[in-house]
Amino acid sequence: MKGKRIIVRAYGNKPLVRFIWEAKEKVVFVTNEEQLGKLVKGAKDALMPVGFPPEDVFEHDPLWIGALEDGNGDQPNWSKLKLWRDSN
Repeated sequence: MKGKRIIVRAYGNKPLVRFIWEAKEKVVFVTNEEQLGKLVKGAKDALMPVGFPPEDVFEHDPLWIGALEDGNGDQPNWSKLKLWRDSN
């Protein structure tokens, strides 16, 4: 699970590709690729992962841009993406 590439729904309904650091019952902690490397190495300057509610974390899909752009105007169509679920 740690290091799995996912898509999160960020502030303003913005889709971001991120990586899972840790999942708890009500929050999924994610980070970007650069910080993931630092966290894995235990670097002291690594930024702490950011928590997202599970309903805003989706499976990474190579076609995610196209799926999200099928929405109305500038609003992404999130219904085309599959919610991420912790398999552990």
